[in-house]
Amino acid sequence: MSEQPAWSGPGVIFSFFKLRESSEISQEAMHTWFDEEFVPSLLATGTIKSVTLYKAANPNYNKQQLLLYDVPDLSSIQAGQLGDFAKSSRLSLCKGSIDAHVEFEWRTYSFVQLYETSKRSEGKLKLGLQVPMGGSGC
Repeated sequence: MSEQPAWSGPGVIFSFFKLRESSEISQEAMHTWFDEEFVPSLLATGTIKSVTLYKAANPNYNKQQLLLYDVPDLSSIQAGQLGDFAKSSRLSLCKGSIDAHVEFEWRTYSFVQLYETSKRSEGKLKLGLQVPMGGSGC
C-alpha cells in the first residue's frame, strides 16, 4: 500500500450526512447537537476556520444535508489536530456516539485556484482572467 501524500495549504471538508433509519433521535435534536456541541467543539480546536450548513436543493439526493468546513491548513487535519471534538452529547441529546445516529460521508479537498468576477475581493489575488459573456466568438 502506498503512502498518502502530505496535505498542505488551505482546503475544505465536505461532510454529507443524514439520520440513520435506526436512530431514535429527531432532526431537531441532531441540529441542536450540531449547534451547541459539535460545531463549537470543532471551532475551538483552531483547526477549522468556519462551518456552514447547507440543505440539498434537490429532494432526491440521498444525504440532504451538508456541513462545509473551511480549513486554513490541511496539514493540521492530516496530523490529527482536530483532537477530541464532541462525538457524544453532554446534553443527553443522544445515547452513545453520534455516529450511531448519523451517517456521515466525509470528503477533503485542497485549494487549487480561485475564479471570480472582475471585482476584486479584499485580500485575494486578482487573476486577470476574462471570459467572454456573449456576442460573436468561438
